[in-house]
Amino acid sequence: MSSMLGWFDLKLRRYKKIRARGMMLMTRVQNALPDGLILQAAEDLRMLKKGALDLRSEDELAFVSDRAIHDIPWPEKRWIESVLDDPDFSLVPEERDYLEAHRSPFFSLYEVLGADRGQGCHLRDLFINGKEMFLFDVWMGTTFKKGGLLATRVVALDGLNFTAGVGLPFRPEEKAALVGNFTDLFDKKKATLTWEEMMRRYAPFFVRRYRQGETEIRYQSTAGSR
Repeated sequence: MSSMLGWFDLKLRRYKKIRARGMMLMTRVQNALPDGLILQAAEDLRMLKKGALDLRSEDELAFVSDRAIHDIPWPEKRWIESVLDDPDFSLVPEERDYLEAHRSPFFSLYEVLGADRGQGCHLRDLFINGKEMFLFDVWMGTTFKKGGLLATRVVALDGLNFTAGVGLPFRPEEKAALVGNFTDLFDKKKATLTWEEMMRRYAPFFVRRYRQGETEIRYQSTAGSR
């Protein structure tokens, strides 16, 4: 038992180190975003009004940036791909590995199987063959309960799973409606879109649905020990 706890503690410390460095790197990537791409992401999320950002809180900007970086062709490549292919965007090998890990992930919906306080959550992907994983996230490990739902983009790097930076909690009773929305949509779109293409295009549904409620989106940094 003690050896297992030691192994997990080692993983948690490694996660915090990677996360802290990664947040600084993603700030560089975010600061390089073209204005037009930011506005397009905001429009997709219905956070644009009369040509300007219309945010309920500053934390919502993290969702705009996440979409702009990962999902929108601009004009052909997504921004994460453009950065990785840009010889003028200086990257050391560790930074390149971190950004490469951001190239493929797209939003999905996860069910919380259990939480380890101060470490993270055990999750099941409700779309991708019921895949189970442990997600390192200090805040979620403290606040999430079994049966809860999480819409997020999961990054896998060096045997660790963590969010790309944003996530939305939903109530267990919303499971059928959320799953049904995307499975029904795929039935209509599968002749022209892969599942990944569909999720990259229609993932803003999660944000729009969440914003229909009274709760403001609150972005949580999870690199620290809190």
